[in-house]
Amino acid sequence: MVNNIKRNKSLYRLSLLSVLVASGAVHANQTFSPAAIPLDNGINITPTISVALKNDDNVTFQTEDEIASLVTVINPAVNAVLDDGVNVYSFNYSGVSGTYADSEDDNYFDHNVGLSANLGLSAYTALDLAAGYTGGHEPRGTGNSEGNADAISEPTLYSNMSLSANYSYGLKESNGRIELSGLINDKAYDESLSVTNGVITDLTEGKDFTSSKLGGAFYFQTGAGGELFIEVSDSLIRYEDSGSSRDSDDARALVGIKWEATALTSGSFKVGIQNKAFETDARDDFSGLAWEGNIQYQPFTFSTFTLTTSSAAKDPSVVGDYIEDAVYSASWMYNFSDAVDASLSYSLNTEDYVGGTADGRADETSMFSANLDYAFRSNVLVTGSLSNMERTSTTAGIGFTQNVVGINVTVGM
Repeated sequence: MVNNIKRNKSLYRLSLLSVLVASGAVHANQTFSPAAIPLDNGINITPTISVALKNDDNVTFQTEDEIASLVTVINPAVNAVLDDGVNVYSFNYSGVSGTYADSEDDNYFDHNVGLSANLGLSAYTALDLAAGYTGGHEPRGTGNSEGNADAISEPTLYSNMSLSANYSYGLKESNGRIELSGLINDKAYDESLSVTNGVITDLTEGKDFTSSKLGGAFYFQTGAGGELFIEVSDSLIRYEDSGSSRDSDDARALVGIKWEATALTSGSFKVGIQNKAFETDARDDFSGLAWEGNIQYQPFTFSTFTLTTSSAAKDPSVVGDYIEDAVYSASWMYNFSDAVDASLSYSLNTEDYVGGTADGRADETSMFSANLDYAFRSNVLVTGSLSNMERTSTTAGIGFTQNVVGINVTVGM
């Protein structure tokens, strides 16, 4: 389902992708396979640690007076899994520490914790439960400090907690299958003080929110290696500061198709209507198309092309009533051998602002990245990477260019 609860701006999503690529967290190497530690109670624990060194020529995403710095990223992680043959229980922890040699104010340490249970209730029914916590940050110049990095002294911190449940009835090969889902998301920011001409402002005041979502989908076989489906969802988004008038009801109805028609292609596409209605008449409502698509083409076992696209209205971080957001991306992965693979990716994100002082603003963000992975051993992966991100905007002070080059080493047991 199109997920409308993530309030981070797409710039931050692209920035996060840049960090992942530069740290070597995105790869598909076939040889790299860290060993798990089996415990007597049936739990298997897989610890890893990654260390990356990269050069970032625009740490705070500025139009001018850019800050360039070497940054060391350390990422310890652990995964624990208990599989009893019917049910699967898992625990994940990942910590990400970034230390800037020439910009100590931008140092960060994020934490991510996840719990999940995949329960096979019967031959026809399953229940998936998940809980997550993120103690994260918005880099200066993104999110609530977009275009205003110099006004704050450190990244904006936040905590995000989520609970989800997904119930399914019916087998994938059955003529009919039903899925019901629920999701609760709560995001809270730490105070982020901006000082401009002696005036102190909290950039995150009124930005905390809770979103609750209910959804359902019905799938049925086409008889030609695919599934048609109908999907509906409704999300209630409520901000801590009710006086901000940002509370809204986001309803969606989509139709789509999933297929694995041949050995070469697989994918899914869904399109439908999104209606985002604010509780106050002072804001502009949205009613229009929303879609999501993903196509994978594998002409050879060692070469894979992937195309993805999505479009929906979302909440802005700073100004405007909503953003008409569209993303288009393409990637290619090539396996030279079991130990060496390379990947290239390109994405384009367009954002059109509606309402308030931002009405008519248009942003365009493009990103290119390249990765080369080498599995030195089954438990040692070395990754070299580079990325380029460029943003243009009709609003002054928002555009920027950022280049990141890095090398990463991931070690497991």
